[in-house]
Amino acid sequence: MNPFVGLRAFENDESHLFFGREEHIADVRTKLESNHFVAVVGTSGTGKSSLIRAGVLPSIQAENENPETSGWNIISMKPGNDPLRNLSKAVSDNFEEMDFEKTLTLVKRSALGLVQAMRGVMDTNERLLILVDQFEEVFRFTNDASEDAMALYNHFVKVLVDTMRQRDIPIYIILTLRSDFLGDCVRFEGLPKAI
Repeated sequence: MNPFVGLRAFENDESHLFFGREEHIADVRTKLESNHFVAVVGTSGTGKSSLIRAGVLPSIQAENENPETSGWNIISMKPGNDPLRNLSKAVSDNFEEMDFEKTLTLVKRSALGLVQAMRGVMDTNERLLILVDQFEEVFRFTNDASEDAMALYNHFVKVLVDTMRQRDIPIYIILTLRSDFLGDCVRFEGLPKAI
């Protein structure tokens, strides 16, 4: 079997083909544990998504096999043109007892809306990891955007930053971001410092 997948990213089920990045995986895991947030930044085609999808996520999922460690719920989303809806949908699809519309309302209303939505949903020994893949979509949709669209993206980033900062509910966030958009992060309060 050919271990190369071409130009596309490795996926979770191809982790057995993904090797040689153990040091990077360990580094991401260490930063994630201490900060509840990691931004994986690099040029296009350097394997950011592969590192996360075929390296970091399988290493985290392996912990779910051990009953003595906290269980992880892993959610993946892309911002797209409606990041609050996409985030709310990804989370509510993962938790049966969550109502999508209620989650979306909470997330739209408050920067800590996601935390409010998660209260009572996760067991005490569970953790939630949200992968925001291709975060640079935020910049594609905000270029020449209306004030309302900019407010939407500002709120989305504030939700991520405030969720990462709080410690009441164990929520962790990983962003993948193309490095040519790194300077654009200054548009969003709190994001450059988090990165």
